[in-house]
Amino acid sequence: MKRIIRPAEILLVMGMLTFAGPAAGANELPHRPPAVAGMWYAADATQLRAQVEGYLVQAEEAVQRRAGEVPVALIVPHAGYIYSGKTAAKAYVHLRGTSFRRALLIGPSHRAMFSGVSIPAVSAYDTPLGSVRLDRAACDGLLENPLVGSHPDAHVEEHNLEAQLPFLQVLFPDICIVPMLTGQLTIHQMDQLADLISPLLDSSTILIISSDFTHYGSNFRYVPFHENVATNLEKYARTAGRHITRLDFEGFMSHCQETRDTICGQQGIGVAIKVLQNMAGNKKINGSIEGFATSGEITHDWTTSVSYLAVLFTDPPLSPATEHTCPADPAPSFALSDEEKETLLRLARHTLTAYLATGKMPEFDSERFKLTPSLCEQCGAFVTLNKRHQLRGCIGYVVAVKPLYVAVQEMVINAAVRDPRFPPVTAAELSEIKMEISVLSPLEPCADPNHVTVGRHGLVIQKDGRSGLLLPQVPVEWGWDRTQFLRQVCAKAGLPSEAYKEQDAVLYVFTAEVFHEPE
Repeated sequence: MKRIIRPAEILLVMGMLTFAGPAAGANELPHRPPAVAGMWYAADATQLRAQVEGYLVQAEEAVQRRAGEVPVALIVPHAGYIYSGKTAAKAYVHLRGTSFRRALLIGPSHRAMFSGVSIPAVSAYDTPLGSVRLDRAACDGLLENPLVGSHPDAHVEEHNLEAQLPFLQVLFPDICIVPMLTGQLTIHQMDQLADLISPLLDSSTILIISSDFTHYGSNFRYVPFHENVATNLEKYARTAGRHITRLDFEGFMSHCQETRDTICGQQGIGVAIKVLQNMAGNKKINGSIEGFATSGEITHDWTTSVSYLAVLFTDPPLSPATEHTCPADPAPSFALSDEEKETLLRLARHTLTAYLATGKMPEFDSERFKLTPSLCEQCGAFVTLNKRHQLRGCIGYVVAVKPLYVAVQEMVINAAVRDPRFPPVTAAELSEIKMEISVLSPLEPCADPNHVTVGRHGLVIQKDGRSGLLLPQVPVEWGWDRTQFLRQVCAKAGLPSEAYKEQDAVLYVFTAEVFHEPE
């Protein structure tokens, strides 16, 4: 007789065996057998494939797939398929037609308590559809970091990563995975994990976060409301989802803290937001909620219900592909007064000083920093840190997604501690660091590279799911001519130096208002 399951189960097991360091060679490692086949999804391979394909076909009819957008990350539920399969498919369907070869999977540990991250000492995960091999080289590289270890018992019966595998096997029969379970993570450790996995997210790798959302009811010790349960559950999920899709880490964490929302994959979602914030330095990242459901809709029992959200993140074309015209000059960004520039520079230094002292972004001080309409307008902006005239960090928003003053606050922190090219800035270095801010004009498509003007234009290139950006001041500082500038922006994107000449390459130009602290 099959065991009857609830929409989600939370079991905490104390005192699990732990060891750290790289695992043995993949050939010596066992496979991890399926733990929930026949309970959470079909145990028969034919039935399971039909089940997954059916969900994907239904999702194809229910969601709008947007041409030209390249998926970079998903957040998907992990309950029994009868509860969450249709919702998960609304995210997974966007992977149809792509050619991903690897998936980074992050999910919460429901069955063991530990600090940090756990990767299992196995060579593959088995499901009724066959084996999904681990990218052991990537896993062993992560295991070299003290944050990452292997907690064997945490993986034996854990369902949340396993629930993702049949979808991946149907879409990508040869895909490999890097499976990670999160234990307890501090904010600093989330930053560390984001920095660890960001270099792995190349154009052939998709990031997948496994998480259910609100677990409601006395069984979960969470009953924040008794009336209008269905409506309130959706409100909670969409409020959290709004922060997530906007890459608003502080807003998402504040929602979880203030409501005590029982989102089981909260920490993995936080890591994903930080990874995508890093990506947003060179890409335009769009987030969207693709599906929402609750187990209460299935069971008609609103005393106990779990919410499910499907979230998609893409790197879309920065403007319609049909607009390949190159104006003589991009639309300029609005002019900032000397006082507004000085306010932004003071705000950047104050923000970074406070962050390095406390580990938190400071509350905005409206008495100390006077906001004007221009400073509240949404703009693309980069913050560059230089130490002794050498680059020490540079990250920004390519397009207008935040008010200018907020973008400067967020990007000065990212430039200091999340630029993967450099170790994090320390408080001891602050006196030697000079800050430079670049406020970007809207991006304009450029069909003719000969229209690029060194010293005026910045460049963005998109091709084959990759993108790169160079600010207008960069070629001047390095003494590049136009051809060298074009080749270098290709190199920034990880593309061949002549990629800008290819027919499927999309080139954009922009201008920037650049100002910096005095020497």
